[in-house]
Amino acid sequence: MSGMNRFLFPQYTSANSYSWLLLFLRVFFGGMLMYHGVEKIIHFKEYEQHFVDFLSLGPKIPLILSICAEVGCAFACAIGLLFRLITIPLMFNMLVATFGVGHPLIYQHMELPLIYLVMFCVLFITGPGKFAVDNLLASFFSKPIKKTTPDSTQTTTKAPSPKLDSTVTETPAETNPNASSGSMASGAAAVGTATVVANAVARDTIESASAANSTTAGEGEENG
Repeated sequence: MSGMNRFLFPQYTSANSYSWLLLFLRVFFGGMLMYHGVEKIIHFKEYEQHFVDFLSLGPKIPLILSICAEVGCAFACAIGLLFRLITIPLMFNMLVATFGVGHPLIYQHMELPLIYLVMFCVLFITGPGKFAVDNLLASFFSKPIKKTTPDSTQTTTKAPSPKLDSTVTETPAETNPNASSGSMASGAAAVGTATVVANAVARDTIESASAANSTTAGEGEENG
């Protein structure tokens, strides 16, 4: 039942199915229209005698324009090159052929150019699909241009900064000589102060010892 449901009620979940269908329509209708254009080239003199005189230009110029549309634009339609641009002259050509040309040598009936007109209108709305030269051109012209941003330059300049900090912490004496000289001066002052204090204490000790000796000597004389 699931296969029958898919057959009766298809669900198109992928865009590839539409693209394959559009490719078939482009190649089929473009190839058929090219056949009519080549036929006009081969029998140019015969078509020129009975072709429509569009805007009082004579039959030759409209015939040449029709051949260019049915050969060049039809080929571009088949391969999907500048698709929506080239479908405009194709629709205009089929519009003139439907309502402006009635000779049986050009078209036996008006239904055929009307079918082409409707089909090219539909293709103009839907676009060429994925399998077209326009997609290659779009991907080529939409490539991003690589530019150097200021953020990248900032990161490159900031990268060596940790190495500089490590050298400062490892060799403080070399990077800050004023601090080392100040510490040496303070150490020398502390040593000098300690020496003066030690000399004063030794002098007081000697004086107290000499005073004690003189006192004991005087007591000995009095006892004697």
